[in-house]
Amino acid sequence: MTSTKRWLILFIGLFVLVGIGALLWTPLRATPVQQSGIDYERFATLKARVDELRRQGYDVSSLEAVISDIEYWIGQGKAFEANLRIGDLEADLSNPQNWGMRPPPPQTPLPPGPSIAPIPEAGPPIFQEDFSSPSALSAWQGLFLLPDPGNTARWEVRQNALYLNMGAGSMQTVGMVNLIGEDWENYVYSVDIYPLGNQEVGAVVRYQDGNFYRFRFLSWEHTRGPTRLLERVENGQTTLLAASDGSGYQYRRWYNVQIAVIGPRITVYLDGEPILQAEDGRLARGRVGVFALSLGDVYFDNVRVSTVR
Repeated sequence: MTSTKRWLILFIGLFVLVGIGALLWTPLRATPVQQSGIDYERFATLKARVDELRRQGYDVSSLEAVISDIEYWIGQGKAFEANLRIGDLEADLSNPQNWGMRPPPPQTPLPPGPSIAPIPEAGPPIFQEDFSSPSALSAWQGLFLLPDPGNTARWEVRQNALYLNMGAGSMQTVGMVNLIGEDWENYVYSVDIYPLGNQEVGAVVRYQDGNFYRFRFLSWEHTRGPTRLLERVENGQTTLLAASDGSGYQYRRWYNVQIAVIGPRITVYLDGEPILQAEDGRLARGRVGVFALSLGDVYFDNVRVSTVR
């Protein structure tokens, strides 16, 4: 065999080896993605469906919150957590009723608030706020009533009311408390609430150092269990004090909540009617506030704190 033929055979052999190596190297290069175990293809398909719903005018903020969670876990390289949330996203897309995927409400003026008389226990007002000016926010503090550093719920003054824009992040309880009444002890707190699609709203009394009482009002979508709850939240632990099975709230309708805290007795009124009462002396004083589950938008207005008769 001539030297030229040997070199030709060697060149062909090297060419074949390079081709085989390229074929082998392609999956090896993909191995880190494949070995991560994250179902990227399904995630991309689901994200495309969410994008299409957004283009159709649906409010998909809550689905985007799940997408943010998935992207966080992907960034952390956590396959189990990412795939778990991908499954959640798929389930939520198949059952939009659970996530309130409705077209955004029309940009029409808010209807007038309810005309509910103060309850018998209420005396002269000591604090009032109708949110007629954006500067009203300076007297309030936004916070997470349950910790959730990834949440981006936003509070603003809109249409002469305090407005919660749900933002992104996981479902957590977010709230606003006023900065004035740290020493308030016995008082009547009144606030009007106008839910646009949230599933849980309410009012807070005797807030101090992260501890508080709250009235938690659930939407009409909750068909099992109580929809009106009076709770104590102390050191991160929630204790149910009283509950009732009345109908949950409807969207785009004003409700008035009044809470009388007199000594250990706590009484909740809804649209002027007493619905819950309990006695609990653990929290003696503190500020007032509002809260909602960060799953939909809601307005609050006409805050009033009164002395007791």
